[in-house]
Amino acid sequence: IRLSGDQVSLEPGRAYLIRQGKLAEPVKCPPIVGSIWSLFGRLETVGQDFAWDSSDAGCLDSLAGTRPLTTGAPHARFVDVSLGEVVG
Repeated sequence: IRLSGDQVSLEPGRAYLIRQGKLAEPVKCPPIVGSIWSLFGRLETVGQDFAWDSSDAGCLDSLAGTRPLTTGAPHARFVDVSLGEVVG
């Protein structure tokens, strides 16, 4: 997730189509970008599967060099958002 003012960019790690209430094939999903308020209106549910990403990631800090970075998030379902759509 990236925030800039009230604009947010969601970059899914994985994305799947949901067909007749069941997970279908995986899809490539470019970032979904838009107003945080318009995206909240399209958030249908959030899973109870929060997990930390244990991959080795880092962030470059001009004073301290590379610092470890940890991310994590649950699965979320947004409705009526086209892949690659810029939501205004």
